[in-house]
Amino acid sequence: MKDSNSVPLHSRSSYDQRGNGVVYTPVAVTEVVVSQALAKLDYANASNVLEPSCGDGSFVGTLASKTSLNIYALDKNEAAIHQCRSAFDGVQFHCGDFFEDLPGDWPNHFDLIVGNPPYVSWHRCSSNTRSLLDRIGSQFDFDNKELRNTWAGFVVKATMMLSPKGVLAFVIPYEFLNVSYGKYLREWMERYFSSIDIFIPNEKAFKSIDQDAVTIVASKGEGSCETVLHRVASLDTNSIQSSCKLSPGIAKSRPLEMKGFLLDGDVLNLIHKIDQRCKRISDYCENAAGTVTAANDYFILSKAELKSRKLTRWGRPIIKKSAFLGDTVNFTARDFDAIEASGKACRVLDFSKLRSDRLPKAVQKYVELGEELGVNQRYKCRHRQDWFKVPIVQDNEGLFFKRSHIVPRLCVNSCGVLATDSAYHLRMNSSTKIQDLCGSFYNSLTLLFAEIEGRFYGGGVLELTPNEFRRLPLSMSDFSEPEFAEFESRFTLSDGGSKAIEFSNIGLMRNLRLSTAELQVIEDARQTLQRHRLRHGGITQK
Repeated sequence: MKDSNSVPLHSRSSYDQRGNGVVYTPVAVTEVVVSQALAKLDYANASNVLEPSCGDGSFVGTLASKTSLNIYALDKNEAAIHQCRSAFDGVQFHCGDFFEDLPGDWPNHFDLIVGNPPYVSWHRCSSNTRSLLDRIGSQFDFDNKELRNTWAGFVVKATMMLSPKGVLAFVIPYEFLNVSYGKYLREWMERYFSSIDIFIPNEKAFKSIDQDAVTIVASKGEGSCETVLHRVASLDTNSIQSSCKLSPGIAKSRPLEMKGFLLDGDVLNLIHKIDQRCKRISDYCENAAGTVTAANDYFILSKAELKSRKLTRWGRPIIKKSAFLGDTVNFTARDFDAIEASGKACRVLDFSKLRSDRLPKAVQKYVELGEELGVNQRYKCRHRQDWFKVPIVQDNEGLFFKRSHIVPRLCVNSCGVLATDSAYHLRMNSSTKIQDLCGSFYNSLTLLFAEIEGRFYGGGVLELTPNEFRRLPLSMSDFSEPEFAEFESRFTLSDGGSKAIEFSNIGLMRNLRLSTAELQVIEDARQTLQRHRLRHGGITQK
């Protein structure tokens, strides 16, 4: 080896690192990942190791310093491969795509495969990469629809290229734990590995980007698979703070059990028992996605923009995202007027009642502008009979915003405002009032399960799908007008909604006959999961 791995290599080529999902791994992390992998490897009978996306060479350098195995490495970036060849002796390098065939003189199987594969969502992949992902799915009995990111394709192909007692060690996105295709991948991996260790850090793995990550170390061998979640301070430490062994079989799909690395077993059991005593949100209301414009910046305008383009008569009130709510849980005409007065875009263009062959002059001019900008070529617009006629989802009694930050946001829609697809419209059952649902929603148990059922993204943003929202547990309380007004007055984001949660918890305790100690366990668990989600979103809840 010509150089140590203490300083990562940096390419000056025109290779699009961001577009190709490249996140170079700190050497401190590669050293721990390689050590974890070697601890699982039958080293005496091992010969070959592969790094399928070597980038700056940090994993290659660590492998060369810690092992005498034959090292093979490849990357799509020609400049990176050139620099790695100059830096490391005794390593077989190849410039190419791991999804394609490897050089004919390389081994067919490897005893160890390590690395940090690229993170590129399917929607951002080139047509060629999508075709290669489809080929991997077909070749290795993996549902193509579940290959939603390049890193998942790397895991699948690497798994099938391991020797019978081989070890896979990858740094991959946190989504492996909490999105549907990650669950599918975990269950698929259990068919091929005897053990899967997942290391989950308290700290953000890559501080330069909004990307959380975990390390997986999976070993092939005999017997059924044992999956263990490990909580660690960071990915560059071997010190384990706590561990949780997942139950075998279908139980691994339970979202609650996947939080076992953060919550004690007794806490999980109590939460499970209380959850079984509750109805679901779906017992009280139906929910449907809001309006999909396909181009919010074009179709949703401010009051001033509407006036300047002479389109005011076709602008309907709409709320684009939960941030517009502020501290309200009862969205009124006064709230909307305040948003509009601030100059925000909050009116959606509704041309549905206009004849396409007799458009008013101002509308015709704006439609032509949209065509100049290419809005008419966007996917959803192309599939409309008239691309400029947005199918408006009519207003309902309440709104739940699928993405939130500090706490999930559900509100009464008192002024009948429309909402984009950032929200679910709520239509109440005949026997339930929206005020009762709203006041009952903000309790420790329901909010805890929002943290359990949902997933989070960069900055700690929490997201719940329609099905996840529907199955949240809810203990319904009746709110008189004065009681709901009191609840409204207590809600503020400045305290994380804590005063409103305390108020809603009164009904929760009464309905489920919870002790003060049991309620505290639930609230502590909620705050633990919330802190874990927000730990690198710039906000810490106490």
